[in-house]
Amino acid sequence: MSKNHNSWSRAFFCWTAALILPCSTHVSFAQTGCAKTPAAAMQRFRAASSVPANTEGPGYRVTGIRPDPVLGQTWVSIANCEHPDWPEASFRVEGFDGVSSRRVERARADLFPSVPVVRAGDIVRLWRQEDLLRIEVTGVAEQSGGIGKMIRVRLLRRSMDDGPKDEELTGIVRGPSDVEMLP
Repeated sequence: MSKNHNSWSRAFFCWTAALILPCSTHVSFAQTGCAKTPAAAMQRFRAASSVPANTEGPGYRVTGIRPDPVLGQTWVSIANCEHPDWPEASFRVEGFDGVSSRRVERARADLFPSVPVVRAGDIVRLWRQEDLLRIEVTGVAEQSGGIGKMIRVRLLRRSMDDGPKDEELTGIVRGPSDVEMLP
């Protein structure tokens, strides 16, 4: 009986925590108040006003922030204060949390260090983007690597007089079969 009671109380505790914890996060966001526009709601949330404003009536309020470390994006959920039953809208924002792109790349590399998305021998798209130039070539990965890791890529290029000629470049893995060429 005691063993059965223990498993029941453990299950009850887990379900209670699962239901209460998301609500506590939601409440902290909901107390930022309503603004006239979604952009004003984001600015008000950035300022983190300690005085809770009115959360009813016309306007918009921030209800949550969802960072996406894989894509390096941040999404802000905004609700209509006048119609709380309407679904929330999500907006992608740049630099909302003050995270620089280098820090996002570092975090992305730290999150997925041991998962190779490119394996040695895979055919990859090697690319480089500049202001008025985009270069894309295909090559064969010489090394395996996860997102953010530096690998060597071999290009097979034919010259007119000597036949096949191998050229090796270095790049950073950005995704499956996707390598950004280093300068």
